[in-house]
Amino acid sequence: MESIAYLYKDFNDLVFVKSTFENNTYTVYLRFNKRVKAVCSECGNPFGKKAHSKHTRTLQDISTHSAQNAFAYKVIVKVDMHKYKCTQCGQIRTPAISMAQKGNRYTNRLRSMAIEHLDAQTTIKKVASFTGISESTINRMEMEHIQASLPPPQEAKPRIIAVDEIAIRKGRKYATVVYDWESGTILWMVKGHDSEALETYIHTLTDEQKAGIEIVSMDMWRPYHHAVEKLLPHAKIIADPFHVSKAIYKSVEEQRKIEFETIQKEERLNFLEQRKKQIGMFKKNPDNLEPDQYDSLTEDLKKNESLYKLYILKERVHGLWKIKTLDQAKTTLHQIVLDFIQSPFEKLQKVCKTIMGYYDKILNGFEYQVNNGKAEGINNKIKVFKRKGYGYPNFEKFKARVMFYV
Repeated sequence: MESIAYLYKDFNDLVFVKSTFENNTYTVYLRFNKRVKAVCSECGNPFGKKAHSKHTRTLQDISTHSAQNAFAYKVIVKVDMHKYKCTQCGQIRTPAISMAQKGNRYTNRLRSMAIEHLDAQTTIKKVASFTGISESTINRMEMEHIQASLPPPQEAKPRIIAVDEIAIRKGRKYATVVYDWESGTILWMVKGHDSEALETYIHTLTDEQKAGIEIVSMDMWRPYHHAVEKLLPHAKIIADPFHVSKAIYKSVEEQRKIEFETIQKEERLNFLEQRKKQIGMFKKNPDNLEPDQYDSLTEDLKKNESLYKLYILKERVHGLWKIKTLDQAKTTLHQIVLDFIQSPFEKLQKVCKTIMGYYDKILNGFEYQVNNGKAEGINNKIKVFKRKGYGYPNFEKFKARVMFYV
């Protein structure tokens, strides 16, 4: 039929013979072009003239070049060819053909059309339903496309990297993600969030790539710090200020609960027990409070000296991250540490020890103006991606899709 024959005129190694149409399915018959030199599909070595046996290769194809109508009909292609014994690899093999890759039961253009319909927002199930192709085949097509499209890790030469973990499943199941801080691309993703997980990435780097990494930004997860200090001793480590703030604010909140419990029951009922909005305002960033909210909160806090002191210390920490110069950051951070140590609050004294352990790494963030903000942004995209996919039981598939689409 002429309506389907035009789809096969551009294949020099194949000759159109005929086509039939029955039960909404085209069956197209092709044969290998004898004028084209047959080569081994495994090693590419030219075959001799003597054939070993006859063989028919069956493939699934598209019904038109239009992406919208490419799957209007089912198209089965039968290619008649010979098998040959390869003198190079010594095996009986079929010739390579331009229409499809070795071992695939679908054509290259069918894979391309299916991939066009598949993106980060579309599930494999939806594409399989639209194309009439099985989910397992669509999945295999996508993985082939991703593996062929992703650049090899050896090509990346990051100067600044950011490291963070992301939850991949309930029950404290995490993966370590490494980002190129300057380009915002994902460089590596591996199961686990211990030092070995990060070391796995560093071991894949060449000596030149390792030497090129000048700065590593991460949270205060000690195993990550150990891995970098061990394998990238020349790199400057930055303790991300967001995570430092998070640890401090957590301690402040724990101390607030302790202080609140010390208030007598009658006074507590009149103070904050019946005013849950005040508790919410206590936790809020001061910049996000309306003037009347701020005045109301401070007025209530002044009724309890301990809570008022705690809030003042919390505000001082918030002011630290507005600083742009290193010298001013040193002065302010030093004063915060002194205030925390000299305060009567046990939780703040405890978190102060954590700050002292990362003191220089915190200041590195002010010196180089680098933080994990970009990594956190990409992490949020990964979470949305995972949620739209309703979870991924296969980690390698999840990793491939994240590195390609996010």
